[in-house]
Amino acid sequence: MEIRTYEHFTLNELTVLWNRAFSGYSVNYEVDVDAFARQLANWGLDPSRSLVALVDGKPVGFIQSGVKDISGRRLSWNGGTAIVPEYRGQGVGKRLMAAAMEVYQEARVDVATLEVLVENTPALRLYESFGFRPVKRLVTLECEAVRPLSRRTPLVYQLALPQAVSGKSYYDPDAPWLAHWCNLNQAQAFLIADGQGVDRGYALFSIKEDGIVTLHQFVSNPRCAMTEAELCDALQTIWDMGSGRAVLDDFPVHDERMLPLLQEMGFVWKRERHLMHCRL
Repeated sequence: MEIRTYEHFTLNELTVLWNRAFSGYSVNYEVDVDAFARQLANWGLDPSRSLVALVDGKPVGFIQSGVKDISGRRLSWNGGTAIVPEYRGQGVGKRLMAAAMEVYQEARVDVATLEVLVENTPALRLYESFGFRPVKRLVTLECEAVRPLSRRTPLVYQLALPQAVSGKSYYDPDAPWLAHWCNLNQAQAFLIADGQGVDRGYALFSIKEDGIVTLHQFVSNPRCAMTEAELCDALQTIWDMGSGRAVLDDFPVHDERMLPLLQEMGFVWKRERHLMHCRL
């Protein structure tokens, strides 16, 4: 088996490999070449640190990775691992993971990160064998038309650039890679305070051209946590800025009270993943 970096392949070859390797998964990850190229750029992936496994010269699996300094730590992110169906269970994933861990060590990574579907037991066991452990629940929920809840409170909201949350003492350093403020393209910060100007929390969200709101992070200040009514008010204010359709994609759950509130607003459960970390 041979391991090469993405730099040795064309975008078309990598797209074909991506689609073949993810065939048969419970989630449809199929993309075209343009979408694959955007994914590499928007996700902060590094072709020199992304790997392809070849058997007899034929690409049979990959791991794509990025490395970035966030909140005082150098993080790596496994932004996708998959093996073509006929080569699964033959040690390809293990060989790729071993090579990727060497790449992370050479890059002096402090914490290696990845996400995995909770039902993907083979992948979970593979990652655990390399020292990864679950650190957070990530949920995906969708709503076609948010049902407004009348629980208004005297909270004060301010829109800001995403970097406005980076200096907060309670900023989540263990957010998933794509939810960190520095990895969010065209996102906004939502700063939350009470009537006396006391900092109560923040959110990071984005709004697409069609008005769909995607919530990436929502974190209360642990020194003065929000009441359930305040949570509801803050969420509803965010939804009101869009068309009524909303998504939480790999959303890190900080406050379990949010889940029943979201269900009451009409959100439907789609999937759950583990955020996993390995300290190097």
